[in-house]
Parts: sequence; C-alpha cells; structure tokens
Amino acid sequence: MTDEPKKMATRHLLFVSEFLKDRNGTQAVIRAGFSPVGASSRAITLLRRPDVGLLIQEEERKIMLEATVDVVWVLKELKKNMFRAIDAGKLDVVNRCLELIGKQIGMFVERSSINVTQDQIERVERRIIDPSDDLDGIDFSLDEPRALKH
Repeated sequence: MTDEPKKMATRHLLFVSEFLKDRNGTQAVIRAGFSPVGASSRAITLLRRPDVGLLIQEEERKIMLEATVDVVWVLKELKKNMFRAIDAGKLDVVNRCLELIGKQIGMFVERSSINVTQDQIERVERRIIDPSDDLDGIDFSLDEPRALKH
C-alpha cells in the first residue's frame, strides 16, 4: 500500500472532523488540507462518498450521545459552579446553586397553610344542614384568617 491512499484516508477523516464543526463543506475541505482551488466541488464529492457520509452519521450520533443532559449531569455542573463561586466569593451564586440542588433532591417542598376560623367551620356545617344559608361573607383565603364580611 502506498502512502497516497493512506494520506487521502487521513485527509478524509480530517474533512469529517472539520465538517462537523460548522457543516461548511468548502471550509472543511480547506481546513483538512486540501487545495482551496475547487474546494466547493471537492466538498460535494466527499460528501457524496458513502464511507464519508457514514462516518459523518456515526460522529453525529456520538456527539448527540455525549451532549445528552440528564439530572446527574446538571447536579454535577451545579456542584462545580458552586465551588467556583465559593472560590470567587460570590455567595449569591453559591446560595442559588444550593437552592437548585436542594429543590432537585426534594429538600424544599412548597407548602401552603390553610387557616380557618371556628366561625367559618360552623357556618359551613350549617350550610350543609341548610343549603339556603349564605356563605358569601366567608373569605376562604389560604394565607391568614380574616374577619367575616357583614
């Protein structure tokens, strides 16, 4: 086997690598070491080669698998950012990272409290017994008990 086919195969691999950077065939040909003269037609020829096309598909698949973002990755990145923020003295960023990590692992559960007065309970009970009883004066807000509106 001569050096020429081996050299061409290497340049084809370089072309694929360069093509995946910006999907610009002409520039990929030039960056891969081919002559700029006729780079556009060379790119078309290379992209039509089944082996080059298959290699591009394989590399794109690898890139997609590596780019997959999941909970573990996000938590690791948050942890890294938190330590960088600690080193930089940015406590607001540290606290935000801790907050996001805590939310992900279920440490912070948002809760609402329901405050109902005894009078409100009695009026609802009366309404159950007598549906004609008016409940319009009762405020069933979730924050704090309120006085009846009369």
